[in-house]
Amino acid sequence: MSTYLILYSFPIYDRMEPLLRGFERRNPIKGDEEVVRSPVDVILFGYGRFGRNLVPELVHDGLHVTVVDWDPQSVARDPGHERIDIVFGDADDPEFPGTLPLEHACAVVSTIPDVNTNLVLAGALRRWGFDGVIVATAHTEADARRVDGPAVDLVLQPFEDAAELAARQLLAQIGAP
Repeated sequence: MSTYLILYSFPIYDRMEPLLRGFERRNPIKGDEEVVRSPVDVILFGYGRFGRNLVPELVHDGLHVTVVDWDPQSVARDPGHERIDIVFGDADDPEFPGTLPLEHACAVVSTIPDVNTNLVLAGALRRWGFDGVIVATAHTEADARRVDGPAVDLVLQPFEDAAELAARQLLAQIGAP
C-alpha cells in the first residue's frame, strides 16, 4: 500500500487538502528557510540547461531575477551570478512559495519539465495569492496540454521553440520565402 501512496501522493493530497485545512495553524511557524526580501521581477525555478540560458536574457533586459534551485552552488559557479539572487528550495513543497517575495514579482517561471511539479507549484502559487504570470515548461506536446490550465498562463516548449527559431534562421540564411 505504501508504494501506491508514494506513487500517487500528489493526486491524493489534492483530493484530501480541503479535509486537512482544519489542522493547519493560523500562523505557521517559520523554519530556518532563507527568505528573499529584495524586490524581484522574475522568480525562476530550476537552473538546469534551460534556466541557465534563460536567466542571462532576463537580466540583460534589466529584470531582477531570483533563482530557486536544489543546488544553489551550481548557480554560484556561473559567471555573472552576482546579478541574481539564489535560493535553495523545492518546487514540490506547497509551503515554499510563502517564503518568496511574490508581492513584488510579475512572473514565476518554472524551467522544470515535470508535469506534476509544475501543477503543484502553480497551484501553490495561486493559493499563496500570487496573481502574476505563471510560466511552466514542457518537453512534449502531451505534457504541455496536461500543464496548460487555469493556474498556468504560458507553457514553454524549449525544443519546439528552438526548432522553430532555427528553421526561421536557416530559411533567412538560404533566402527561402
